[in-house]
Amino acid sequence: MESFETWVPGKWVLAGEHTVLRGGRAIAIPHADYGLVLRFSPGESPLEITPSEAKVVILELIVIAREWFTQHGAGLSVPPGVLSIESNIPLSGGFGSSAALSVALARWFLSFTKISDLPDSHTSLECGLAKEMENRFHGRSSGMDVAVVSLGVPILFTMNGGAVSLGLEHLPRFFFFDTGIRSATKDSIEKVNAYRISNPDAANALDAEMSLAVDEALEGLERYNASYQSQDSEGQSRALSFIAQSMRRSHFVFLTWGLVPEETLSHFARSPHERFAARLTGAGDGGFIVKLVHEGSEK
Repeated sequence: MESFETWVPGKWVLAGEHTVLRGGRAIAIPHADYGLVLRFSPGESPLEITPSEAKVVILELIVIAREWFTQHGAGLSVPPGVLSIESNIPLSGGFGSSAALSVALARWFLSFTKISDLPDSHTSLECGLAKEMENRFHGRSSGMDVAVVSLGVPILFTMNGGAVSLGLEHLPRFFFFDTGIRSATKDSIEKVNAYRISNPDAANALDAEMSLAVDEALEGLERYNASYQSQDSEGQSRALSFIAQSMRRSHFVFLTWGLVPEETLSHFARSPHERFAARLTGAGDGGFIVKLVHEGSEK
């Protein structure tokens, strides 16, 4: 067994959270400021995992991976040595800490375990295995987080169609603020499901609103990329207005679902001297706020 090292980015979501679990579309973007490094050094002793706090989780994920490989006609034999994890991705912050760990482990397992006679590409195998492991954290993973972490590019994602690269070379500048509040993705999913049961008509309308937010974000991102390349400042400003409107719309959806903690509401107040849009990114109930500031947004 040879030494192995890989880096994977964190991620964030611009629009489409929760509705993606019901067949909707979502836009996910890698977050290069946050990432995870997995290193393996072969040795003669049984597998040693550092930091020790990660040992229990990784051993559980190895069991899940073994079952996945068995279903695919292969066996997973973890080699002896030292496996180390280094990550600056905040836990339960909406930046894909569990997806990053799952993708990095899947990449490592597939580097030394051969699966033959399968039409899948290495990337789809990596995402499939990582999704299976991420279920351990979320109960039911959409596959979106592992897809954007694995591919490392902005994507449009659906559960039926998978990930499609948006082909963007230039993105607007987004700012991220930590609310300091942490919550489990499972809890936020359960909260949305409870809302849908209690308010079925309103729930469908909210899903439609989030779909519009995805449309607006896509339009804005594509316009921004094109106008940036042509150095069209007015075009960039108009593009940012689409993205800002998308963010305000999805923030409204999160508010109605009950996913915006009361103590964070002041972060979304709009000063008359500041043109901006802000929303929580990820499952909600805390985590990080993403903010877009520009001169051409609507008042």
